[in-house]
Amino acid sequence: MNAPSVRTDPVSDRRLLRQNVFERLLAEIIDGRLAPGRRLRDDELTALLGVSRTPLREALARLDGLGLVQTAPNRFTRVAPLASGSLFEVIDLLDALVPLLVQRIVERLDDDTLLEAEYLERRIARLPVEETTRAVGLLLSFGEGLLDDLELIPSVITSAMIALVRYAVQRPVVLIDAGGIPAVQAVLQALLDHDPAAMNRHAEAFLRRLAGAIRATWSDAGASAPDGESADQQQRPEPVEEA
Repeated sequence: MNAPSVRTDPVSDRRLLRQNVFERLLAEIIDGRLAPGRRLRDDELTALLGVSRTPLREALARLDGLGLVQTAPNRFTRVAPLASGSLFEVIDLLDALVPLLVQRIVERLDDDTLLEAEYLERRIARLPVEETTRAVGLLLSFGEGLLDDLELIPSVITSAMIALVRYAVQRPVVLIDAGGIPAVQAVLQALLDHDPAAMNRHAEAFLRRLAGAIRATWSDAGASAPDGESADQQQRPEPVEEA
């Protein structure tokens, strides 16, 4: 008996491929493997990722929209500098949104969410200071899960958080100087105490300290390789399997 054939949806396959290329480039820009200022050449990236030009250009356009890539038509496409003036606008935006986000989180609290928050607080308490970035990431993931149906400003929040996460991953000292793990624990404890006012205070204080910590590292982060000519010295992406 012949084995049943497996049908694939070409449209779904292409969509998955585009998403895979985008996620790979996004991850490597955030963690610095694609360094600030690096020139992104189509022929090099298509060969390294093992994909055609179309999904690559679509991924780069999305990254441009997030402010992670800079494009000058017929001149260059390169990774955006780590430090830009808009980063402080991002912090101001998040600071302004804190009351709204806290309100939405409190509205969604139930027994399961509180149990998850208790577990998360204990987990974070065991992390060493060197894993401050991970602690903040766990808190952000927890909050994102509670806000996944917030339709007012999802793209704005996403772009803002990506910009901050990228900076923090490549300059983790800023999170430590902003309060680090104790600051994360303070937000979670306020949540467990059903105290939205305290959540607001702790989150806003963290963002203010974060802005100060970023300013203290600004001159170091602002430099980028001219025209990305150090590209060949950077770690290269692994191929993406094409459907």
